[in-house]
Amino acid sequence: LETLRSGSGGGFDESTVARLHATFVRYRDPHSKDINKDELAGVLQHLGYMHVTQADVLRLADEVTQYSTLEREEFMIFMQKYTELEIAKYRQVFEAFDEDNSGYLDTDEVMKFLSRLGYTPLRSAVN
Repeated sequence: LETLRSGSGGGFDESTVARLHATFVRYRDPHSKDINKDELAGVLQHLGYMHVTQADVLRLADEVTQYSTLEREEFMIFMQKYTELEIAKYRQVFEAFDEDNSGYLDTDEVMKFLSRLGYTPLRSAVN
């Protein structure tokens, strides 16, 4: 949420970079130093991304490389692009539920917003 609030998707912090590198190593082809594009949707889900579509994954991966695999640096570029895409999607949903255009969501708007994102919030947790 902090990235959404700040309006930037730019750059990963040090701990995120370390987590992404570890994930890359976990999912890469054991006989190669690369990760196959077919693995990327699973990688994103493993990392906690909620609304992963194969079409978005392949489109962004194809923007990074024409080959069927990504090297570690290409994987980091892909992750930056995918993170920016997800932030844009969340921002679009946020703006749709900010009914009074205040830049903030009141309790009812938060309930609708979280439900749209696939969460089932308890009213007591939102208040």
